[in-house]
Amino acid sequence: MKQGTFMKILIILCIAAVILYTITAIVFQYKTGSELSMQLTIGWFGFFGVELINMVYLKKEKMKN
Repeated sequence: MKQGTFMKILIILCIAAVILYTITAIVFQYKTGSELSMQLTIGWFGFFGVELINMVYLKKEKMKN
């Protein structure tokens, strides 16, 4: 598998994970009346945000060289 293809798949998976987490959190809050831990939500979005930013940085660096 080419690196470009791998990065595209990884980006799609990251975005899908964030969307799935958001939907799950909304449904959980609606059904139970309580929300998920704030630290869990911050960690989840922080991890995937940094992951996507790092992939953009790596792609830019690869284009320079």
